[in-house]
Amino acid sequence: MRVTIQQREQFWSIFLKAWPIERLKKLTLDEYFKTGDKTTLAYWLEFGEGRFLGSIKGGDSSKFGIYERKNAPKGERSFISFDKRYSWKTKYGNRSSSAFLEIKKLIVEIVNAAQRGDLAAIEAINFEVAVKWKLAFLYQKRNTPIILPIYKLQMLKNLAPGSQTHSEAYSSLMSKRGSEPVLEYGFRLWTEAHQEDDSDDEAEVYEETEKEMNRPDEPVTDDLPLNQILFGPPGTGKTHETVRAALNILDPKAVTEFDSAYEEADSWEDKCEAREQLKARFDELKQQERIRFVTFHQSFSYEDFVEGLRAETVDTDEQKGQLRYEVVDGVFKSLCEAAEVKVTKRIEGITSLDGRRVWKMSLGNTQGSDASIYDDCIAENSIRLGYGYDLDFTGCQNRRDIEDRFVEKNTELSGPYDYRATSVTAFVTQMKKGDLVIVSDGNFKFRAIGEITGDYQYKPNAEYDGDYSQLRQVKWLRQYSTSLPHTELLNGQFSQMTLYRLRAPTLDKAKLERLLAPVAIEDNAAEPDKRVLIIDEINRGNISRIFGELITLIEPSKRAGAPEALEVMLPYSKKSFKVPGNVYLIGTMNTADRSLAGLDIALRRRFTFKEMPPKPELFKELIIEGINIKMLLEVMNQRIAVLLDRDHCLGHAYFMPLFEAPTLKKLADIFKQNIIPLLQEYFFEDWERICWVLNDQSKAEEDAFIVEDGANFTELFPKVDDSLRRVKRWRLNDEAFSRRSAYSGILTSATSKTQNREHAPVFDMEPADA
Repeated sequence: MRVTIQQREQFWSIFLKAWPIERLKKLTLDEYFKTGDKTTLAYWLEFGEGRFLGSIKGGDSSKFGIYERKNAPKGERSFISFDKRYSWKTKYGNRSSSAFLEIKKLIVEIVNAAQRGDLAAIEAINFEVAVKWKLAFLYQKRNTPIILPIYKLQMLKNLAPGSQTHSEAYSSLMSKRGSEPVLEYGFRLWTEAHQEDDSDDEAEVYEETEKEMNRPDEPVTDDLPLNQILFGPPGTGKTHETVRAALNILDPKAVTEFDSAYEEADSWEDKCEAREQLKARFDELKQQERIRFVTFHQSFSYEDFVEGLRAETVDTDEQKGQLRYEVVDGVFKSLCEAAEVKVTKRIEGITSLDGRRVWKMSLGNTQGSDASIYDDCIAENSIRLGYGYDLDFTGCQNRRDIEDRFVEKNTELSGPYDYRATSVTAFVTQMKKGDLVIVSDGNFKFRAIGEITGDYQYKPNAEYDGDYSQLRQVKWLRQYSTSLPHTELLNGQFSQMTLYRLRAPTLDKAKLERLLAPVAIEDNAAEPDKRVLIIDEINRGNISRIFGELITLIEPSKRAGAPEALEVMLPYSKKSFKVPGNVYLIGTMNTADRSLAGLDIALRRRFTFKEMPPKPELFKELIIEGINIKMLLEVMNQRIAVLLDRDHCLGHAYFMPLFEAPTLKKLADIFKQNIIPLLQEYFFEDWERICWVLNDQSKAEEDAFIVEDGANFTELFPKVDDSLRRVKRWRLNDEAFSRRSAYSGILTSATSKTQNREHAPVFDMEPADA
């Protein structure tokens, strides 16, 4: 269903009612931008009702001038400042508080200028372009509009030939509007432009469908392999590429937007900004446990990957100090079980966790005689506490009252810290209506989330022989089958205590909010049933030992639901296990450690391989003091391929910092810290061959990175056999790293030694075509 002009008019009114000008003047930073908050001005402009009044989607959050991060900043950039919580454009101020005050001042100036109809004043305001003109459109006088709901300058130039700025284009186009309503006129103009260029991302402004309004686009992943390995030499961006590979599975729209933004970026800073947006989406999904990351190494085992036993010290009064062995899921089994989980009950209603305490509670032991307690509680919308026996604690106000009630009924307590009294006190006097309760399933899973709706009740049940008489009414918000891993909620595991309060940092409130979020209005979320496991350095692990019997189950044809689906009995839990068809494995493999030929045959048969070779073409236009970086990387790799093999080439990633700092000093740092050490590793410190890669044998001595050590062996070892002096000794020539001719000399032939001096011609020509 198309969104009509009348509906857009309504959305405009709704927006202005929610964000009157007086509210903008009192705007706080949390009201402007707060991660995960769908009530902020930034959210309304980009994703809320404002999205139907001209699109500003694309780019990253820095388009609002300041934004709250979910994670640490992705590295320093000269035009971005940051603190522990926010990142902002440096031009707005030195601190987040002062930057926001400047941004708020500019927003008010934009709105006031729009109210006056002063296009020139809006044009002159130094604020983020798309946001600026959208604000101006929204707050202009609706009965005498001057601005169209089209904010992309190139489209405006196409519609108004000869215009060079937004204000010129708007003036030209609005002079031809006549009496046509501005939204209708804008739609008609957009349609005309879009017929000529249907690639424009503002299509969603006028072509919004109910599907787009209510749920995200479904990722198209049918052609993506379930198991893939990215392989190549060090520094070719394998781990970097896993971000893109994972998002191709979970959120391909984010990849498409990144590609568009990266291609249109005019500067390296803008390209970094586009990449940061892509990484932010990756980090968001990682935080949600949709993506998990693990590195294989020689000690990594089946117990780490699938399941194993862990000894736990029991901390309940009855068994205090005793050891209990519990089956603990490894990263792969945990991911697979999370991918299979279905929400069997979902009730909306929780909009905020503010003021709510969160409790962990056990409702019977899934392996014990009281396993039925959970089902009974679910059925009667309650939680029941086993401690307290058949005692009635009605009227108790504090722990002293609770202890007195135990004593009155001839129940002896073990001391001032008796856990029976502790748990009853929490259940009777501390839990409040509106608090949330997480029902655990062992120490590493949980199976339901409820909201406490009633006060304490004494309500015996004959089936429990006097136990579980303490009851509180609960509204069950979520139930899961099977149970969810604790990592979906916590930053640590559950304690064995029956009842206790969950607090940060163990409780991750962002994860809990996501679990309780209304699905119908989640924006741009990944499909909830798709999961990705990234295995870095997959070839460094003992594959047979790590995967065990599961190596067969990861094959597409053996996955759950496939025609030849298989399942196995796991050795520790004694439960059947299968690999879901919605779990994707992405591995990285460093060919300098092991070639494909030496890879475990079982792994080679079950994974699709994608080569990640060095990309010297990325540096096609990068010339540093006459040194052609593209040719530099090509020539060194040609020599390495001859002396060793192509699996040991130098990756382009080592040279990427040159885009941000294109200086000889940065090039020297790269050679000192990366290139020379890597060559030492490749050639097992065979310095003569390293010299050949660097062409040092053809250079003047002052330009050679590695020179023969001229130590006086006769004085050091008098009367020692002369054979010692015939063994070459090498050392690094520190002075060479600061000489331009040392790098240009890498490109010269052995017959051009004299050209390596400082006055030698520069080498910035393209290599001849092969």
